[in-house]
Amino acid sequence: TGLDSHKTAMDVIGHNLANVNTVGYKKQRAFFEEMFAQNLAAGTAPTATRPGRNPAQVGLGVKIASIDTIFTQGSLETTGKSTDVAIEGRGFFVVGYGDQLFYTRAGNFSFDSEGMLVDPNGYHVKGYKFNEKTGQWDPIMTDIYVPPSEVMPPKQTDTIKLKMNLSSKATGATYETWSIGPFKNSSAATVTTSQVATLNMVDSCMAYEITTGDYIEVTGTGHDGEAISGKFYLNGKDDLATLTRGSLTAGTPVSNVVTHGYFIVVSASGTTEPNKFVGMIIGPEDAGRTFTANLSLKPVATYDDFRNYIHWLYNHNYKEERYKVFWQDGKIKIVDKTCGDSLLSIKLRFVDYGSSGSKMDLPDVSVEVEGKDADKHVVVSKIYDKFGGEHELKITYVKVQGEDADDNGSFFSASASDDPNKRKDVWVFYTELDGKLLEVNGATGRVVFDSEGNPTIYYYYAKFEGGGNKVGAFQPVSAVYTANVSEALSGINICPEENCPVVLNLDIDADGIMRTTSGKTYHIATLNDAGAQLGIHLEEYDPDLFSGPVNILARDENGETLITNTGGESKTIYVDQNGYPQGELLSLTIDDNGVVQASYTNGKTLPKYRLVLADFYNDQGLERVGDNLFKPSPAAGNVVYAAPGEMGLGTVKSGTLEMSNVDIAEEFTKMIIIQRGFQANARVITTADQMLQDIIALKR
Repeated sequence: TGLDSHKTAMDVIGHNLANVNTVGYKKQRAFFEEMFAQNLAAGTAPTATRPGRNPAQVGLGVKIASIDTIFTQGSLETTGKSTDVAIEGRGFFVVGYGDQLFYTRAGNFSFDSEGMLVDPNGYHVKGYKFNEKTGQWDPIMTDIYVPPSEVMPPKQTDTIKLKMNLSSKATGATYETWSIGPFKNSSAATVTTSQVATLNMVDSCMAYEITTGDYIEVTGTGHDGEAISGKFYLNGKDDLATLTRGSLTAGTPVSNVVTHGYFIVVSASGTTEPNKFVGMIIGPEDAGRTFTANLSLKPVATYDDFRNYIHWLYNHNYKEERYKVFWQDGKIKIVDKTCGDSLLSIKLRFVDYGSSGSKMDLPDVSVEVEGKDADKHVVVSKIYDKFGGEHELKITYVKVQGEDADDNGSFFSASASDDPNKRKDVWVFYTELDGKLLEVNGATGRVVFDSEGNPTIYYYYAKFEGGGNKVGAFQPVSAVYTANVSEALSGINICPEENCPVVLNLDIDADGIMRTTSGKTYHIATLNDAGAQLGIHLEEYDPDLFSGPVNILARDENGETLITNTGGESKTIYVDQNGYPQGELLSLTIDDNGVVQASYTNGKTLPKYRLVLADFYNDQGLERVGDNLFKPSPAAGNVVYAAPGEMGLGTVKSGTLEMSNVDIAEEFTKMIIIQRGFQANARVITTADQMLQDIIALKR
């Protein structure tokens, strides 16, 4: 029995050494135990008359108690092959064919010609399938199969993850403002706003011996650099202008009313364009002129007449008011109501028409606020329609700053009611698709940052919702814009670009509210308020190409802010959209999470399956069936299936293989020990044989 048992132990060592380079091989070891012993004498207890005796036994030899498998971790060898996988920790890969399952530590897998992941024996590797609809792994174990002819269908873009910073230092568009003054009534007193309509200019300390016909020459340029020039004629201090009657009827020559001196038009009736007349200066030089409106006249005299004249001079060529002219702190302010870069200017010069020695000290003229376009930030992203067609989506963010509290078109007047900082954390945006401006729901909107810098994106409807005079639920933007031209909405522009949509060209405050001078209010209805689907509704632009909106995310899936409002420049860090064209299968790999990834010609990579690992309560109960495979015997107990890294199972590493855990030095040491044991047992046999020979010799 000794020779037989040691021979078996030597077989185990030989098997280990034979598999020293076998992938995933787990070494074995043999354990000895003695065989049943023969009793020669039984043991007895001592008595009063006889001593006790110990039992006398003779052993019958040795036998193999067990041959165990040692499942210690083998070293990992990098192969570079993407379908080679090694397990670090507990567990076995699951392979099988039909209903029969086997388990292995050897992860040298590959895809066969049909797209099945197999081991070298052709057994199918098992895994969990990824459900693209739910985004979860199906719980049922199945073959890992990806056909080579698989095609990824196109996906329409419905989400854009935009990481960018809209600078907190950016400024909105400003209105050019020029200041004339201050005007002085005396050497110490500045003319107040309440006095300008009653105080005569020629009576002030700024004038000296003014005679009728002297004038202030006004020259300058408009917003676009167009030349502006005119003469503000004065009446002498003691030479009062007279009228034969107080009004000039349309079609009547000036000479029928004006006999001497200069007059200013204070009102005009019978016309839809009062800007053409109110503030005009009429004098003897105009004797033969007639006008198409009924004009009310008064002699030129007061400070406010000069303001009215400047207002007429800059506005009379336009139907709407483009330049606001008003008094403030003893100065005449001229505001270019077209925001953005402006060439507005004004210059004054007094002319002594009769060379009589008249003088007038004109106050300083200077620019107070320079006009500039709003800071903006442009983001361009490719997106895909439902057929995989590529398009360019351009989003322009425009900084908004200042409020027009009194709805006069002057966001940056110095009046106490206007606050140029109120909208400092608001940007409006508009969108273009393939170079075409979009006028659909959600195509415009605003980004508002709260006090902590958290962004909220509001998407505007392409219609306004009325306030107190609401007609129906919604009104078209164009209708509101046109109907309220007389209510100080026309020409007000917070988005000073030629292609800005109308919805952003109105006087809208940070809450999207639009007010008119008559007290009516409108607000731009937002998709957010109505609980509608957020985003740019491209399906309204072309329902044949798009089936839904594109939503711009303010936060990522972890709740982290994507759009920030910090110092520094406005910049785009990255743009990631989730659409793609059709793609053909390019390659298959297994990553370090055990996920089978499919790469396609459209550049997309999708998870397809995840490897399954198995474990047993008693791994010593596994039977070897050859080909690096195990199957459970009844001693193995229940099997547990899970993904790598779950339920105490090990992790996997792609591009590597687990080598044999056989230690050659250890096996050689064991070999020497087993060899000596075998030699000793052989010596017993030869000695017993010699004893038998001696017994036989006794008969002779």
